[in-house]
Order: sequence, then structure tokens, then C-alpha cells
Amino acid sequence: MIKENLRRMPGIKEVKTKAEEKYIITILNTVNWHISDAARIMGIDRSTLFRKMKKYRINRKLSAQNL
Repeated sequence: MIKENLRRMPGIKEVKTKAEEKYIITILNTVNWHISDAARIMGIDRSTLFRKMKKYRINRKLSAQNL
């Protein structure tokens, strides 16, 4: 029983990916999608934030639909 449950558990990479995606969306919504503010809060460069948004297919329209 325990082994079966463990097989269904996502790997750490998947968990980290989902957490990062949700974190980015939360910060963007918090700062009303001001990219510079969001990047500063996250401690990353704007270009890095744009790259992560592209990677996770994050955009304002789709994120609003998922709330």
C-alpha cells in the first residue's frame, strides 16, 4: 500500500517547478503585473523573469482565468 502511494507521488523536480510557477504568478498578481517590481521582489533580473514566464507560459490573461 505505501509503495503504491509513493509511486504516485510527484518527483522533487515537478514539485519545485509547480512551486516556482505559483510563486511567480502570486508575486505578479500582488504587484498588479509590474514586471520590474515583481523581479525586484524575487531578487532576479527582469530578463530572467521574462524567461521564466515564457518557460511556464505565464501571461496575465491566462493567469486571471486560473484564479
